[in-house]
Amino acid sequence: MPNSWTLCYEEQFYAIAGLILVCGAKRLFSAAALVTVLTLVARHVCRSMGIDTHGFFIDGHWLLFAAGILVYHTVNYGTTKHKVVALGVLATSMVYGVLDRRMQTDHFQRHLDEYIFISSIFAAGLIVFRKWDRWLSELWLAKPIAACGRMSYSIYLTHYLLVVVLSCGLAMAGISTDGWVALLVVPVCIVAAMPPAALFHKYVEKRFMNAPAAKAKASGSTNSQPPVVRVAGVGASA
Repeated sequence: MPNSWTLCYEEQFYAIAGLILVCGAKRLFSAAALVTVLTLVARHVCRSMGIDTHGFFIDGHWLLFAAGILVYHTVNYGTTKHKVVALGVLATSMVYGVLDRRMQTDHFQRHLDEYIFISSIFAAGLIVFRKWDRWLSELWLAKPIAACGRMSYSIYLTHYLLVVVLSCGLAMAGISTDGWVALLVVPVCIVAAMPPAALFHKYVEKRFMNAPAAKAKASGSTNSQPPVVRVAGVGASA
């Protein structure tokens, strides 16, 4: 199941999360922690035995989702003590990503360790800066990031082919060192990915998004019943 795209991992996450909810919704976070530990063990055991797990969540990609689950639990249910523990776990994850990368020669494994390191930093930042959310969101520097956030799924769906073509073309032109990739390739790819994502968001994604609450009130709707969300033609109460 070797995929160069991450959609396969998302589908596996949905399946595992759904299974956890069905079998033990009251132990959601404990079960997620258990899956995380088992994934970490499986990654190293399979790697030592030469078993190719590329494309399956046990190759280590589950750890990226685990960081997000940890953030959600911490900011919504955690105490100050939980926050300290969560930041300690994420700091350990950063160290793990750095050390494991240094010990690996396989490009895939090294790249995945970079993912683990960056996702841990991002997750820790979400926890630390949570209390300044409103102030940060009102900064003019945050406006472009907020715009990308609103159309993030469109960026995700449309960027891949364009970014691969651009990055490969620049690499063939000799621009492949880490420094040039960071200073030139990444900015060029980001700028190039925005227009098609914006068009997709405007003409496709927005048609399937819920109307803002303020807009719904302005329409004069007085229906006290919960709105009905239709997915693939099936109605369900939201």
